[in-house]
Amino acid sequence: MAAAGQVLANVNVSRYLSAVLVVGKEEVWRAFDWLYRHHTRHQQPRLYVGEYLRGVQENNTKIKKTINAADSKALHRQEDPAKMDISLLYKLLQHTCGLAADTPEFAWNKPPEDAAQQSLEHWLYRVKEIRNEVSHEYAALINMSDAELGTRLDELSSLLCKIVQSAGRRSARPDGEVKAAVATVKEKLTLVQTSMPPSAIRPEEFALEAKKELGDQWQGCTTWGDHLSPPLLRWAVEDQEVGLSQLLQGLGEKPPQVVVVLGEPGIGKSSLCWQLLDGWLQGDAHLADAAAQDLVVLVQCRHIFTRDLTRLLTEELLPRTCRRCRPEEVLELLGSLRVLWLVDGFEEATADAKSVVGRLVGLCDRDHTVLLTGHHDYLEEMAATLAAVPSLVVCHATHFGLTESGFRARLAGLVEAGEGCGEPPWGERCAAFAREVAALSPLLLQELYSPLKLMLAVRLWEEGRLGEAAGAPLASLYAAIQDALVTKLVAKLRAKNSLTEGEARDRVRRWVGGLCREGLDMWARGCFVTLDAEAEQRLEDRAVELMLPYTDCFSTFLGSSVGPGRATHCFLHHTHQSVMAAQHLHTLVLQGGEVQQVKATLLPGPDNTSLDRFLDMLIHVATGLAAEGSLDEKRAGVLAGLLEQCRFCQWLEVVRRTKCCPAMVRQAHRRLAGMWEVNDNTLEAAAALVAIGPPLAIFISLGRDPRDNPVLQELLRCLSQSSAEVTVKALHCFLYGFDPVVPLYSTDHLLHDLCGPTSACHLVYFHGFLTGEGCRLLHRHCSTLHCAFVGVMDHEALARVILLSHQAPHLEMLQIHVLCSLDAAPKKSVPRRVNDCRVSLMQVEEGEAKKAVELICRIGHSFSAITLNYVMPSTTCNMLRAFKEMKVRTHSLGRWTKFRFMDLIVLQHLHYFPLPPPPEFTPRLIYKMWNNPNIECQLTVTLTPGPGQDATHPAQDQSPARDTGCS
Repeated sequence: MAAAGQVLANVNVSRYLSAVLVVGKEEVWRAFDWLYRHHTRHQQPRLYVGEYLRGVQENNTKIKKTINAADSKALHRQEDPAKMDISLLYKLLQHTCGLAADTPEFAWNKPPEDAAQQSLEHWLYRVKEIRNEVSHEYAALINMSDAELGTRLDELSSLLCKIVQSAGRRSARPDGEVKAAVATVKEKLTLVQTSMPPSAIRPEEFALEAKKELGDQWQGCTTWGDHLSPPLLRWAVEDQEVGLSQLLQGLGEKPPQVVVVLGEPGIGKSSLCWQLLDGWLQGDAHLADAAAQDLVVLVQCRHIFTRDLTRLLTEELLPRTCRRCRPEEVLELLGSLRVLWLVDGFEEATADAKSVVGRLVGLCDRDHTVLLTGHHDYLEEMAATLAAVPSLVVCHATHFGLTESGFRARLAGLVEAGEGCGEPPWGERCAAFAREVAALSPLLLQELYSPLKLMLAVRLWEEGRLGEAAGAPLASLYAAIQDALVTKLVAKLRAKNSLTEGEARDRVRRWVGGLCREGLDMWARGCFVTLDAEAEQRLEDRAVELMLPYTDCFSTFLGSSVGPGRATHCFLHHTHQSVMAAQHLHTLVLQGGEVQQVKATLLPGPDNTSLDRFLDMLIHVATGLAAEGSLDEKRAGVLAGLLEQCRFCQWLEVVRRTKCCPAMVRQAHRRLAGMWEVNDNTLEAAAALVAIGPPLAIFISLGRDPRDNPVLQELLRCLSQSSAEVTVKALHCFLYGFDPVVPLYSTDHLLHDLCGPTSACHLVYFHGFLTGEGCRLLHRHCSTLHCAFVGVMDHEALARVILLSHQAPHLEMLQIHVLCSLDAAPKKSVPRRVNDCRVSLMQVEEGEAKKAVELICRIGHSFSAITLNYVMPSTTCNMLRAFKEMKVRTHSLGRWTKFRFMDLIVLQHLHYFPLPPPPEFTPRLIYKMWNNPNIECQLTVTLTPGPGQDATHPAQDQSPARDTGCS
């Protein structure tokens, strides 16, 4: 009878487990032992199988991928193969016993339907699959009937007998020995089927019960979705990126017993643990090392309130499974298994938790591995805990947040509520968020690879407080993050003493205020990121004065780096320091400081002429004051007085970031240069400034769809009543107008707003798609037009553009992109006085080659460039013959291509050759070039050192691409 408190599982399940995990393993080992001895019979002395396998791996690197960390550990300590699991024995049989190679022609996992053609390799694979079925589908076997047990045992008996017989023949064993082994197999399985299993649970059964219990525990957990985002990890020693599939293998030949993963708060350390646990529960092939463990247990340090590991297991971690045995047997059972302990949050560990961690590390001399996560500040305490176990193999990794694919998956999960997260374009909401982030500082995008910060940014975005609506996106994001960290530290304080919520929050905020002051003082001295010893000491003294645990203060709000000496604390990077310093500068401005007073604080040294490195910080302050409604005329004047001493201040951006605050609009307008450069992000700012007074000249570049934009319409109407020189480039229609599947649209409406009957402005450059009506409006400004890049959408538009080229006295460059049918017959051609004339055709069909060339000849005979888009190579060759007949000349025949450069969509002209082409460009070569272009993008580097940087950190700029053809 079972002992009190035990729960008996289905008897047939226990019988079947014994048959597979005991009898099956013994017979697979027998086959391995016979075959390996025979295969290595000429070795003197015979190598241990692990050493032999290592030699095989040197000649076949693919084998190494099949050996996981747990297998490597067993082979490294030269474990007796008789004790090995079926899965490892199967791998050894594949690679060390001279069996047939597993190839597409002879696949072990695809046995022939005819049983007579099946071989030892196929039977071994089937036994391995039965073992996997027992491990991964245990729940499906719970209610096994006697008939089902009989059927399964008959199959297993047949397989094992055939394996023994075949292995015996191949290894030249005596017939009597083989027959005796076959009889033993049948006797063992008969005994298993008829006997009552003992009440004591076996280790393998304990692991299977525990796996089912853990799966039930985690099913439906509210945070379970977080594990779906792949992390970005690097080994601390070699700064080498490591995937989850290699995390448990370490760097050396010997797999680590402890893997320490360090990272900042919210970076995803807990998600990493959840992902490993889920990979094991699901048998994820991509996480082979985790999937190969008998048991994976997640231990969260903040939930440990006992030093008794057995009590923790029986009452908290695996209560249902542990009822199957006596408490004193739990650790003994675990000692016979391969166990991965996921110990999460060492920085939150109490003395009890640290004691338990020490016990778990002590189990690593068995076949156990501990993965320990924590903050960098607690590295010394971790080392002290691990030092209690001598000769421990430890590897350190650093968690850097999400990978690119992880970022996409996490973002889609947050904003799309489960919508797919493949390559762009994403869902509408996901794309909208990405557009707003792309308009902000690139540093913000780096920040969002932290799951916590990404979640907070999405929350701000959903509240309409990110990007243009927020006014100060980075400041708002950091404020939200800082509020979350303050709340976290307040909760820690209240758990340790009797402070009220208000008292604890006030103390924390006062300490954070001191940190902001240190950040500004460092910036003023030209010190960045890393706190010096004096600053650390002041902050430590401030924490003691406020009766705060300074270790918690530092680890919550700062990062850390470990050098040869003591650990030093640091801001996460320049932007983090800048935003925190801006909080103190915000206080100074609120207190009524004048321009010179504030400048003296920012530049206390003798060289106090340039405020360039404070530019972003001053903008953060302005946006923060505007957001809270505190940016009055005096404060706006102080900030504008400081900003005008920054050489690279973009006043339109300042106005945008302050949400067009009237006080800042007036201050910026006084300081703006005569030429305004306006883009999609600053349209509203430009409209607010034009309402006070127009510029001398304005350059408007529209990368987004300009239709249905009331702000743009109002800006153009105001400009039309001024005498400003205006440039309008509607780039969006060109970026997508070269795609034959995207519907075309005209930009006539831009000219309706700008070129009305009473228009007084001077249009000098226009870039857009026009119909005949749009070209009629453009004609009103022919006397001032210098450049035009026009996509003609009908025959009338083509005729009017050519007419415009005759009547525009200052026209220097004209590019005509033909979007209408090729049977147009303009009566005039572009005059030769237009120095730079270009023409572009799209989607010329095979039979239209001559018609296309005739149209080009009607437009003109000599061009700076001719581009052919979405034209087949054969059509291009036919057009070349026609070009030759009609004596068309151009400096450059080529095509347009669209590609992504970083986060920008770039439209680039590719030059092939002039017309007429050089002799070496034969029709065959031209065909090959057009059919298979090899695009080569060359980059130039512009050195633009920012605050706290030197000129060794370049910013990349783009130069024209070229097509290298078939080279």
